[in-house]
Amino acid sequence: MLPGSISVRPSTGSVSIRVLLRRRFGSFTEILLELVGWLKEKGITTVAMEATGVYWRELYTRIEEGGMEARLVDPRKTRNPRGRKTDMQDCQWIWQMHAHGLLDGAFVPGPEVQQLRTYLRFRHSRVEQAGIALKEMPRALSLMNIKLQHVISDIGGTTGMQIIEAILGGERDCTRLAKLRDHRCKSNEATIAKALRGTWRAEHAEVVSAYAGRWSIEDTFRATKQTVHVQHPQSWAAKDQRVLPCSDSFPTHSSGGGS
Repeated sequence: MLPGSISVRPSTGSVSIRVLLRRRFGSFTEILLELVGWLKEKGITTVAMEATGVYWRELYTRIEEGGMEARLVDPRKTRNPRGRKTDMQDCQWIWQMHAHGLLDGAFVPGPEVQQLRTYLRFRHSRVEQAGIALKEMPRALSLMNIKLQHVISDIGGTTGMQIIEAILGGERDCTRLAKLRDHRCKSNEATIAKALRGTWRAEHAEVVSAYAGRWSIEDTFRATKQTVHVQHPQSWAAKDQRVLPCSDSFPTHSSGGGS
């Protein structure tokens, strides 16, 4: 086994395969392919590299495609406490530890799992943003003394969003806005109309508009979920049914819209 090591940064990467054999490469795809070819030319069979942000992913994939073993290492295990820290020194230190078998590679899932992980992380991020928006919309409404959140249980439901969308569309008549209530809503039109009487201010309406736009996550998530099932109709979705109920906890406009 002939080991090598790589220190990856956003724009460059340093490579060391022997103490006296070092070279610096860029991060463009064409240069990464050149790097892999150079490693194969030197007879490298295994490569250790730090897990630095997301910069390692493309190079890791290229190394594996080149038929070499890529070992992803936790940066906390490769810290060199001596001297000034540089990419080249990091690279040599990783090579030295790798050559003596002191580095354990981290688990890197397969491409299908990585794709699923990307979708789920995207969904998680959007759901968090929607939750923040759902909390901030009532605050902006309260600054105009609009108490909609006190007469309906879910401002992100059918009744709440229909009224908010009408307000953002320019409607200011409280009676007309109250008529947009869903038939399942427990509060009557008169109560909702009273809650909608406030002081309309353009700056607060703009804030409500911004958060309402962030709350429109549902359509984005539905499109993402369709992409997963179209590309992999029988891979993880069919094998692991635990993946499918993840949307059960996702709030929809119709679930609590009447309240």
